[in-house]
Amino acid sequence: MPAEVALIPMIESGYNPQATSPSNAAGHWQFMPTTARNFGLKNTRWYDGRRDIIESTDAALNYLNYLNNLFDGDWLLTLAAYNAGEGRVARAIKQNEMKNLPTDFWSLDLPAETMRYIPRLLATARAIRDADDLGQNLSEIPAEPYFTEVIVDSPIGLQQAAELAEVDLQELEQLNAGLSQGATPPDGPHRVLIPTTQAELLQTALDELPIEDRIDYASYTVKSGDTLGGIAHRHSTSVKNIVDANKLKNTQIRVGQTLLIPSTSSTLASKSIQSGSS
Repeated sequence: MPAEVALIPMIESGYNPQATSPSNAAGHWQFMPTTARNFGLKNTRWYDGRRDIIESTDAALNYLNYLNNLFDGDWLLTLAAYNAGEGRVARAIKQNEMKNLPTDFWSLDLPAETMRYIPRLLATARAIRDADDLGQNLSEIPAEPYFTEVIVDSPIGLQQAAELAEVDLQELEQLNAGLSQGATPPDGPHRVLIPTTQAELLQTALDELPIEDRIDYASYTVKSGDTLGGIAHRHSTSVKNIVDANKLKNTQIRVGQTLLIPSTSSTLASKSIQSGSS
């Protein structure tokens, strides 16, 4: 693939995995929900593959390869289809064919956004390629991996992982933006992306940390008369932990609301049984 492909997330999202468009496209590569499903990206309460740096990039490359084959190796049409949709580009080509007009990208009747999208990508590529000639001072980026995977044998919250690895929590959240609840899913896979410089520290800390001391999560459905204080007391946690785990704006809760309850692995099973049976 052309190197310019690496710049697509810059145009799509500014390399922001948390980016969401008004049309509900999400992540670095701005996948729409249907396209994401078609290319194997899962979306559950715990996980959104569109925001997973590794999985979304793999899916995006597969999608681009599919589009490039569909449009006979023409990369401008491929990129236009990535932005506007393959159907929209195919219809524009057919319309020009019926009028005996050229069918290259620049000759097609496509949405204004797409007609701006391609020039922006090409201009960005040129600005980077010819930075010296254009008087641009670009920061050096080391030609080595910035992050790596650490496999965890039980669920863990990002806050705890950040503390163990001595990494800023916000940085870890950006690397693991696919973890919608700020923790690895209860049923796995338990994978945390971590700066390579801190991976060994995290792995060592996890090896020394008893599983029962790791933060885990139970699920609880709010009932009439419940308060956060009462729920926290019954689950041996704190109101702040529940607020943080559920990203609540305040301590108000409503009947029927499902809350994630941070607890330790040793109490998770009993808490889940209690919340499910009550």
